[in-house]
Amino acid sequence: MDQAAPLVTPVLTMGPGEGAACARSLHAVLGQGFERVVLVDHGAREADRLVLPADPRLRHLRMARASRATARNRGLAHAGGAWLWMLAPGDRPAPYAMAALIRLVGEAETPGGTADVLFMPGVQQTKAGGVEPLSQSVFDSLVWGGPVDLLRTALALLPPAAPMRLLRAGFVARAGLRFADDLGGGALPLATGALLEADQLALADLPLFCRDAPAALHPADVMAAAAAAGRALALLGANRLRNEPALRLALLGGIGHHLAQQGLALAKPERQGFHQLLTVILRRAPAPVHWTLESAAPEADPVLMWRAPWLAESIAFLRERLNDGE
Repeated sequence: MDQAAPLVTPVLTMGPGEGAACARSLHAVLGQGFERVVLVDHGAREADRLVLPADPRLRHLRMARASRATARNRGLAHAGGAWLWMLAPGDRPAPYAMAALIRLVGEAETPGGTADVLFMPGVQQTKAGGVEPLSQSVFDSLVWGGPVDLLRTALALLPPAAPMRLLRAGFVARAGLRFADDLGGGALPLATGALLEADQLALADLPLFCRDAPAALHPADVMAAAAAAGRALALLGANRLRNEPALRLALLGGIGHHLAQQGLALAKPERQGFHQLLTVILRRAPAPVHWTLESAAPEADPVLMWRAPWLAESIAFLRERLNDGE
């Protein structure tokens, strides 16, 4: 490990109108012992910049207006830390995060090497002002520091939220990890690639971040999520772990659940375009990944169906109808 580089570098992105949310994140980060914080400003307004805290540890990178994924990729390239922690506007590290990360990174170093990815649970604010665990049930079912083959399949079920993954900088470079260039932030392909390419994984034993209650999704974000799912499927079809049935099944389930949740955010008239995009993606899915949109009955709305033809027995998982959330 390069002792001259900061141990952990948080990376935050700021788009138009996100100054207040980013300021909350930066105050939480800078209130701790992080040596460097990178903020990638991808076309924010001047009013957004005026509310940012002044601190010599904050490196403010400005670029022309671009997608969040493009800004995140620039942050990956300029962070300069041994470990990289991607945050979204409004994400706040827990008050004890830095001290916990020092301990966890130390524990992730084993005689066989250093873990490539450290997975971290978090909490989410509710619209009523409370907090709730963010996918805590997945973490609760695991033992911190277990063998990679035991952790990998369960971790495949986690949502693609960027703060859940602390990435070792050397691993990011070796694996060529990038956020997919789309409107939604591109976290799904990066999360899939990190899970598939990592040689060693580690798991935190306590929540390390809090995020704001989710905002309503714009239809363009939902379409971007579908495109990102296509990229994640391509990674799955080409990866060295493509012949591990349990992992493939978990990844397909995780990707599909993510898409189902995105689809629920669309109004019914907007779902036709979403279905058409999914159909195109699924037709191009690499063998042996086969993913189709089918109907439970001719008069019913489509449902998402996943098939795992690499198993001896054909297994299909039916998920929620896209109009169940109404």
